[in-house]
Amino acid sequence: MSRRLPRWARVLVGISVVAAIAAILAVVVPAQADDAQSQPAAPPAADAQTTPLAPTYRVYATREGLVGYRTANGHIIQPRDRFVALPSWKALSSRNGYEFQVRVTYRDRSVVLPVWDVGPWNTNDDYWNVDRRYNDLPVGLPMAHAARRFGYNGGLDVFGRQILSPNGIDIADGAFWDDLGMVHSDWVEVSFLWLGADPGPPPPHDPWNPVETDRLTPLARVRDALPQPDGSVLVRWGGYDDVIGISHYDLQIRKLPDGAWTDWYMGAVFAEAIFAPPEPGQWGFRARAVDWLNRGQPWSEEPQLVLNFP
Repeated sequence: MSRRLPRWARVLVGISVVAAIAAILAVVVPAQADDAQSQPAAPPAADAQTTPLAPTYRVYATREGLVGYRTANGHIIQPRDRFVALPSWKALSSRNGYEFQVRVTYRDRSVVLPVWDVGPWNTNDDYWNVDRRYNDLPVGLPMAHAARRFGYNGGLDVFGRQILSPNGIDIADGAFWDDLGMVHSDWVEVSFLWLGADPGPPPPHDPWNPVETDRLTPLARVRDALPQPDGSVLVRWGGYDDVIGISHYDLQIRKLPDGAWTDWYMGAVFAEAIFAPPEPGQWGFRARAVDWLNRGQPWSEEPQLVLNFP
């Protein structure tokens, strides 16, 4: 049978336990504090990084139409439908899906639309990507536009058809007529929303001020040459600039394979000239354009046209 401790003994035991706990804390707690002091303070939480805005390019738009037809993602086109077509399979949403969307702005109207079809003209022209298929064209310039305006790829699309319109986007009827108020094909601004944050409807601006909307450097190319009866050739070139327009062209020539590039015409405001070679052999030609903001196209490394003179 156990004996109960006297009251005075129980008090002493309690005091001993409290003292023991205090002794332990005196050792452990200061050590933790010292460790905390020896560690550098945690940096303040960084502000969330701002997502870059989606790239926006000015392209020529046409109406999709084709009511009752099936789009590339299986959607049956309805009257007054709302979607767009872009010329690459890389940006096609699933059937009635919204994985890929664009903001289309026309004058003072703006709307967000899904990409449900592939076209116009091409099916592999991801012109909004920095590593686009046609990497000798600037980002934001549709291949169809380059082909139509200055003969890129011989003026043909990926299927070998002659390109008749420089369009880079098709817009379904409801968005074309009702949302954007368009009555015919025209220039629009397109923001590619899977590549960045939605910039939202643009603030009011003067639509006749081209400096606000000109985003691309100009582009030029030597197109072809016509033989002349005297043995010379008529060399022709052309160019494109989205808004401001081309101020002039610079042209250079070189004797292949090892000759250096030399100036032929600088500051040309014409688009063709007669070339009579100073000696037989192969001659290379290249052109660049400069717009009215004095922005010049970088020179191409390789000739844009090579002619052989026996």
